Amino acid sequence: MLCLPADANGKIAALDVGDLGEAIAVLCETPGNNLREVELGGTDLRTMREHLAAFRCALGYSPALCLLLPPWLARLASHLCDLLHFSPFSYGHLELMRRDNVPQVNRLPEILMREPRKVGVGEYGKGAIDHGIFHDGLTAQGLKLVKESQTHKGVL
Repeated sequence: MLCLPADANGKIAALDVGDLGEAIAVLCETPGNNLREVELGGTDLRTMREHLAAFRCALGYSPALCLLLPPWLARLASHLCDLLHFSPFSYGHLELMRRDNVPQVNRLPEILMREPRKVGVGEYGKGAIDHGIFHDGLTAQGLKLVKESQTHKGVL
């Protein structure tokens, strides 16, 4: 089950970490490059709920059941997490989920000179699972083993 703030409707432009590394390398190695700031992002704009559903789809699962928390409860929980240093969820993260967090001008395709890789699969297209590497360093094979182990233990 997934718990999300009911008003977490901001879009994110998640990008493949390999594309980010490639773009940084291109920017660093381009002679005469005078760009001081560059906005980068993926090409699919999704809410956090849609983004997490894409990853579940990549693993062969249907979207998780979603419990939508009232805004006041989500805010209280975020402040408690800040106070107790309990989780990465914080008031700052809550505010980011409420508003669009996408590049105004996405320079990633221009810098890569190709379309960026998709993050997640299913209706969103091919992505990290096709490249065999996930943002946390797990390989697709390692992730399958974790999934199988958790399924046998009744975790998933």
